[in-house]
Amino acid sequence: MNNLRLLRRFLPIVLSAIGLTACMPTRVVKLNAPVAEPGGIQVTDHRIVPEDRAYLSGGGNIYSCLYGITRIKEAEVIPERLEYLRSALNASAARAKVRTVSIDRFDVYVNAQAELKNLAAGMGGTQAGSFIAGAIQGAVREGVTHNGALIGCEGKNAGEYWTDEITDLGQPAIVYLEGNADTTPFKIRQVLFAKEKNIFEPANWSAHAAAAIGAATQSLIDILRGSGEEL
Repeated sequence: MNNLRLLRRFLPIVLSAIGLTACMPTRVVKLNAPVAEPGGIQVTDHRIVPEDRAYLSGGGNIYSCLYGITRIKEAEVIPERLEYLRSALNASAARAKVRTVSIDRFDVYVNAQAELKNLAAGMGGTQAGSFIAGAIQGAVREGVTHNGALIGCEGKNAGEYWTDEITDLGQPAIVYLEGNADTTPFKIRQVLFAKEKNIFEPANWSAHAAAAIGAATQSLIDILRGSGEEL
C-alpha cells in the first residue's frame, strides 16, 4: 500500500520531468566567425569525443545528477567550433604570439537542471525547488572552495556548476576548452548564465550557447596574448 501511494505521488512528477526534457529545443548554434587572413596560427584537433549516456539514464532521468544537462554535439554548431576558433585566433592579436594551438577538449554544455526540477516539482504539487541538488558545503573544485549547492555531477566536468557561481536568472552554458599553445598548456572553464529563463526558446538558447563559446574563445585569446589568466 505504501509503495502504491509513493508511485501515485511521484509518477506524475517523473512523467512531467521526462516530458519537459523531451520538449527541449532543437540544438542549432550559429557562430559568427570573424574573417582572418590565410596562414597564421595552426589549430590541430586532438579531441576524444565523450560518449553520452542513454537519455533515460542521464539527461532525461530526474533522479540522475545528469538530469537536464545537454552536451552540444559537433554537428549542432555552425560553423564547426574548431573552424570558428581558428578564425577567431587568427583575427586577433594572438596571431603574432604563437604558431600552433592543439585542442584536447572543446565541449559545450547547457545545464537546465535547476529550472526543470523546479517546473517538475510545481507540476507534481510539491514545493518548487524541493528537488534541487543538496548543498555541498566547503567543497573544493580545482583549488576553489565553493559554499553553494552543486547542480550536476560532482567532479565529472560535464556541465555541473555551483550556486555560488550564479550571476543571472537563466540556466548556464558551460564550456571546457583545453589544449596547448605551442608547448604551454591551457585549461579554460567558461560559465555564462543566461539573462532570462529561456529553455523553451530555441533562438535565445542558441544565442546563449554561442555567446558562451565566444567568451571561452576570448579567454583563450587573452591568455595567448599575455593579458589574461588561466581559468
